[in-house]
Amino acid sequence: MTTDSTVAQGGMDKADFQISLVVSTCNRSQDLVRLIAALENQTRNQHGDWELIVVDNRSTDDTAQVVSNYGAQARFPIKYAFESRQGKSYGLNTGISLARGKIIAFTDDDGMPAPEWLERIGQHFEAHPEIACVGGRVELCDPADALVTVRLSKQARVVDTTTFDVSNIPVIGCNMAIDAQVLSRVGLFDTDLGPGSRIGVAEDLDILYRLVRAGHRIGYDSRLLVLHNHGRRTKLDVDHVSKGYLSGRGAFYCKYLLQADRIVARWMYWEMSALFLQWLKAGMFSIRAKNSMRVVGLLLLGAVRYLRHR
Repeated sequence: MTTDSTVAQGGMDKADFQISLVVSTCNRSQDLVRLIAALENQTRNQHGDWELIVVDNRSTDDTAQVVSNYGAQARFPIKYAFESRQGKSYGLNTGISLARGKIIAFTDDDGMPAPEWLERIGQHFEAHPEIACVGGRVELCDPADALVTVRLSKQARVVDTTTFDVSNIPVIGCNMAIDAQVLSRVGLFDTDLGPGSRIGVAEDLDILYRLVRAGHRIGYDSRLLVLHNHGRRTKLDVDHVSKGYLSGRGAFYCKYLLQADRIVARWMYWEMSALFLQWLKAGMFSIRAKNSMRVVGLLLLGAVRYLRHR
């Protein structure tokens, strides 16, 4: 890991913060400009008790210069770090190692948090000390974009191992915050899982499961809103995203089967059984049946990739 010291700081220079916001980015400097602009409008800026950590994951564009330019005038401290190992999870872990906040928040470089986002994260942890992690709504900047990687529910909920849904995790990585002390106990993001890895995308699924497996609860608060600026994704883009998540879930299953985790083994059995049953009921050569087998194939692909990597 290679890190650079703080490039520039605005606002108060404090030894500790209430919230550290970690963003891992690669060749998306223009998205980063929009993100920092949204963060300038955070109501929490009046408290001066949070920091932004931008981890440059081997960008070849002007990411470093963008962070330097904004850091010199931002209303909040900005740290810049360079992570040479490719993969979002490597970037996030580097950011966590530099964080000095009691709460570690995460969003993507193409995210645009609502002005009250950080404020409401802090309020949620204060009002619900039993919660170790919280996330909220993720909506599209462009309503015409494909309706994937979103969370639209306006119903508050709390999730533990009994209600955790492996195929529909309660919060997603672009709108998530974790108690720093709890995070230090459950461990960092799995660098084998996540965007940029050769296995699949399941870094948020994996860390959320480790939280509930350790006895912690995850909260969903619809007041926490992040807009995701994907642009307009094509069918090919959506298929690519779907393949990444399915192969990632297959790798997740494999990881915990190797640990003889009975909870995950049951989840895998239920999902595979349902897919095979759907295949039989739909008439083995129908489009619906073929889709079921496609999902099975991608789950198995992720498992095989994980085994090969191991």
